Amino acid sequence: MATQHRCYFVQDYEPYFYAHGSDYYFAEATYRMGLLGITAGDWLATKLADKYGMKTVSMGFSFDHHLYYPRKRLAPHQKRVFFYARSVTPRRGFELGILALHRVAERHPDIEFVLAGWDSSSYQIPFKHIDAGNVSVNDLPDLYSQCDVALVLSLTNLSLLPLELMACGCPVVSNKGENVEWLLNENNALLADPNPESLCDAIIDLLVNENKRKQLIENASRFARATSWESESEKVVSFFQEMESITA
Repeated sequence: MATQHRCYFVQDYEPYFYAHGSDYYFAEATYRMGLLGITAGDWLATKLADKYGMKTVSMGFSFDHHLYYPRKRLAPHQKRVFFYARSVTPRRGFELGILALHRVAERHPDIEFVLAGWDSSSYQIPFKHIDAGNVSVNDLPDLYSQCDVALVLSLTNLSLLPLELMACGCPVVSNKGENVEWLLNENNALLADPNPESLCDAIIDLLVNENKRKQLIENASRFARATSWESESEKVVSFFQEMESITA
């Protein structure tokens, strides 16, 4: 039987993974193949529809509700900042994050910093920190629960971390941008311009303003808990059913 529809699961805008050369245009050409786009979030769905005329459906993000929930805080008096330090993935803004955290450390030397996502031991990081490296999935909820603020940068599409952190009671600081703000907003995260000074100020704002931090934790937890993979997958099922009815 001939294939009626071909679909393309798009998780990020991949031309941004390359310099503006051949690979950039090879990646971009895949959006002109007449495929139906199932995208990871609204930013991609809108971008591909507007720029390339693709028919798209957006599948939003969620998390494992059975795994990600707050754990007991072991040292509640120690202020701690988590950073998603994915140095091998340029779109996660490793260098930008380190510059921001260095400023935080200079202004508040009592803060403890936890870096996780990759082995950062080969980098000369100019402040004291814990290099947690690659953390197993089952250990992540406890790590998140021990932190007062998390810095998670996304310079292309978002990762799943913000919702997982929210569910564990750790408020998120991230960068502004359409690629982020399809999910994160002023009610569930603290967004700042993508420069070291603004990110530093946002982190410190949450560290010193306990009422603001607690309110953000409450809002973010409620937002995260309202998401589910089941409801998002239903959108894709409905999309397939719509395509089937058109060709029936």
